[in-house]
Amino acid sequence: ERHEWYKHGSCSGLSPEEYFKASNMFVAQFAKTSLGEFIAANVGRAVAAGELRSQFSESFGGAAGDALSLTCKKINGIDVLYEVRISLKHPFPASHKLGDAIVVVGDAQFGNCSEKILIVKPQSKR
Repeated sequence: ERHEWYKHGSCSGLSPEEYFKASNMFVAQFAKTSLGEFIAANVGRAVAAGELRSQFSESFGGAAGDALSLTCKKINGIDVLYEVRISLKHPFPASHKLGDAIVVVGDAQFGNCSEKILIVKPQSKR
């Protein structure tokens, strides 16, 4: 959590407790989006990167998919989804609703991912 706080939270304008509470709320809300459900339903399958973005836009409308940045790790020559980043407003909106916090910062980014991305079950970090 130190890394997350210093890299992302310390400039949020929130206390560490408020920042992590808001972050946990956003993660829980994300899991209930079309994209969160799509990822969960496609563990073990390769999907189109554009489909990930479309699923997110389905939940939040229009250009919301352009708030996403996807990061992959190459494992045995295959791009595996490693991280989904969402651009959020600064400061976080008082509502702490993910839909209110999304900010579109530019064109869609696939990061280092190719057009086909394998989704695997996340491993817990210790």
